[in-house]
Amino acid sequence: RMTVRLYEDPRCPVCKEFATSGGGPVLTGWVLRHKAKVEYTMASFLDPRLGGAGSKKAVHALRAALERGKFAEYHAVLYQNQPAEEVDGFTDARLLQLAGADTSSAEV
Repeated sequence: RMTVRLYEDPRCPVCKEFATSGGGPVLTGWVLRHKAKVEYTMASFLDPRLGGAGSKKAVHALRAALERGKFAEYHAVLYQNQPAEEVDGFTDARLLQLAGADTSSAEV
């Protein structure tokens, strides 16, 4: 079984594209068929360049989701609701709101 290492910033539109329509869905299929496992390194590389702390806050929220066994669902919800790159939209209030969103329809 292969290991795929992904480096992501929740605020990054290229990361969103990969996760939602690029290789992400293919990779998910491999994981579900036990052909691959994924190791995520979540980062906040856009915050220093664009200002704000949305990436960092979203990474912390993902860590909390992981601790509750909901990483994949919350990861999908964050990318489905990603603000424009230049907007520091992952506020505490927005992240909590998204955590309470119905994740049953989220792509994993």
